[in-house]
Amino acid sequence: MARHPNTPHTPAAPRLRQRGPRLDLGSGLLALAGLMGMIATGLLAVTGRFDHLGTAAEFVVAVGLGTMTMIAFAPWRFILAGTRQRREIRRLTERLTGTGRREPLRAILRDGDDEIAHLCRAVHDRLSEATAHRVAAGHLRRTMDDSIRRETGRATGRLRKEVHTDVLTGIGNRRALEQHLGAMLDEARRRGEPFACLVIDVDRFKPINDDLGHAVGDECLAFLGRVLAGGLRGHDRAFRTGGDEFVVLMPGATADIGVKVGHRLGTLYRQMAWTHTTVPRPTLSMGVASVRPDQAGDPQELIRRADEAMYAAKRDGRARITSYRDLRGAA
Repeated sequence: MARHPNTPHTPAAPRLRQRGPRLDLGSGLLALAGLMGMIATGLLAVTGRFDHLGTAAEFVVAVGLGTMTMIAFAPWRFILAGTRQRREIRRLTERLTGTGRREPLRAILRDGDDEIAHLCRAVHDRLSEATAHRVAAGHLRRTMDDSIRRETGRATGRLRKEVHTDVLTGIGNRRALEQHLGAMLDEARRRGEPFACLVIDVDRFKPINDDLGHAVGDECLAFLGRVLAGGLRGHDRAFRTGGDEFVVLMPGATADIGVKVGHRLGTLYRQMAWTHTTVPRPTLSMGVASVRPDQAGDPQELIRRADEAMYAAKRDGRARITSYRDLRGAA
């Protein structure tokens, strides 16, 4: 019958050559000695050596002579060798199964040239190979586990950074702002420091996208991201909250410090190369709000106040920075 083409081919098992039963020389010699004993007993009985004894006595004498002949001619070398081999096999079995006294692997190896010695050396070699493979497999498994753990940590770190990073500007996104705002404000209050928030918006950004294209608009936003990344104090954090709006958190800063930082950022942003004549160079409108360390409140309220000050700057002519304190007379 033809084999189906999709059926996997299974190699045939090797045929083992059948061996006939091996002659047990010790058992043969023992039987021969018993036969010789019985023949000797029969010859003595035929010659009439035991005629003076009864039938029962003749039977006992015959059995005794047969037994003595068997003992005299028994192959003691083979009998004792078989006993020793059985003892060695029992010890080897106990070492392998752990039922006896635990001995090191090297105790299995023994000198000699008989079958038990060959068996012990073969078992020793196989166990040594298995132990070496197990040690190598364990080392490989630990190496792989360490490599997987490191790669997983790197991938998790990259993913966490990507989740909280704005792709265009390289600074934090809105999700990162929500994560850091409350924690940074609480830390400033715990240290007894003021806290300022700066909201930034690019002026007349829509005509840039409409007239010059989104590529130019993206370059304006990317340049502002670079300005924020390099122009802030070391512990300040900048975030892009969407579109052309940005938020800067400044722990330890008052409203006056926030205004100074805003002026410096505006000056740096005006250094951006601008070769377009149909659309004016983009400028920045900014609003600042701050809280004292003893003031409590919703962190989102701080951003709302800075956002309100930013819109006031736009109403006053753009390209300027306005403080919420000056706008409402707040402390």
